[in-house]
Amino acid sequence: MPTERLTMIGTGGHAKVVVDALLAQGWTASAIDFMTEDESAVGGTFFGQPIQRLSSESPVDQPVHIAIGSNAARGRIAALLQTRGAAFFTIAHPRSVVSHLSRVGDGCFIAACAVIGPDAEVGLACIVNHGSIVDHDCVVNDFAHLAPGSTLGGGVIVHANVLVGAGANILPRVTIGLNAVVGAGSVVNRDVPANSTYAGVPARQLHETRT
Repeated sequence: MPTERLTMIGTGGHAKVVVDALLAQGWTASAIDFMTEDESAVGGTFFGQPIQRLSSESPVDQPVHIAIGSNAARGRIAALLQTRGAAFFTIAHPRSVVSHLSRVGDGCFIAACAVIGPDAEVGLACIVNHGSIVDHDCVVNDFAHLAPGSTLGGGVIVHANVLVGAGANILPRVTIGLNAVVGAGSVVNRDVPANSTYAGVPARQLHETRT
């Protein structure tokens, strides 16, 4: 059973999934210090443990995991904590499959039934959610989120801050541009430009969403 302590930032739905993975690894909730920016949650409890306020003065003397689904929020908090020397902790559910030939960055979360194939690369603080597949030779850049049941075919490149919706399929060797959104259930057979939203079967551009 793990004996170290962990700071977890976030107390929402995604954080519940992350704690569940830790419990499956043999952690206890009492070994986790929970913090949040949500003032309404501060002073309450999460898995029976007190919720503390996250601030620029919060201690970073133990490993940190940012358990927040929003790519923008994870990136912003990570940038703040990096300047203070925080060490980010990666969590993989015991029922995930991560190839020993893959490379997974610090602070990632790999959920139950997710698969990361050989020679795939996953960057800083990414989320590979329930049942998602990152096939061989894919590159998933920092702060991306692959929602439940999404699939990246071999050689797909996902740039930073991308959201791939639940059940979406990205065909092999397609590139998803910076900050793009792929709608749930979409089938993407062509490159997706940065800052755009694509959806449908086959996926087509809806509008530019983020700059």
